[in-house]
Amino acid sequence: MAIKGERERWLWLRSYSEEIAQTDLRALSAPSGRRKDSRLFANYLEACALNTAGVVPHSTIFRHAGVNERTASGYREAAGSLGIIAELPAWGKNRRNRLYVERAKRHMVDAGIAAAAAGLTLDDVYAEDDLRGRFIDTFVTTQLRVEAEAAENARLYHLRSANGDHEIDVVAEVGRGLIAFEFKAGIAPTRSDARHLMWFRDQIAEDRFKGGVVFHTGPHRYELDRDIEAVPIAGLWGQTRRNS
Repeated sequence: MAIKGERERWLWLRSYSEEIAQTDLRALSAPSGRRKDSRLFANYLEACALNTAGVVPHSTIFRHAGVNERTASGYREAAGSLGIIAELPAWGKNRRNRLYVERAKRHMVDAGIAAAAAGLTLDDVYAEDDLRGRFIDTFVTTQLRVEAEAAENARLYHLRSANGDHEIDVVAEVGRGLIAFEFKAGIAPTRSDARHLMWFRDQIAEDRFKGGVVFHTGPHRYELDRDIEAVPIAGLWGQTRRNS
């Protein structure tokens, strides 16, 4: 059945997210004999959706969902088993010097299902800068995961300095090389939008740096700095135009 309009798509996604919270959770619970509450699990998914692409303590999630820590741990395991949520580990040049935040970044693996689980429409996401940024981050990270899985030796991380001065949305380790990615909601990022990538290139990655990309929502691909480009999100599928 073709899904024609925006409302029809949203209703389908909403129905699918409810199906996950009910049927899929029940099937996952059956082997253990422990029945999980689908309503509370839906609350947990909503909390995860609203915090997608966030580096937040798990306690923030289960408090928002209104469940205790033990129940939330079970839901976290269930969501991972169902492939709904994935964590992006933290990257650090030297974990012992505590220069970087070590907490993982948590994503819903599908931005559409995340919006439906949180009861958000497309207009809701567009209307709030924080939500728009989170959902763009979630969407692009999911696409990069697919690329990384197809590569033989690629691993994905995020990076955030402990003092909050610098943040890289995704760091890809490919062999010994490092590629850094930033995601912007704007249509024409400037050199300033690449400042964290330049910091990473010059002070952290050094000779391991193989390139940086600022993904954006505009149509053009162009250079921002040495080995750093602005690339449309559509460039993930090869649909770009070089800005002359």
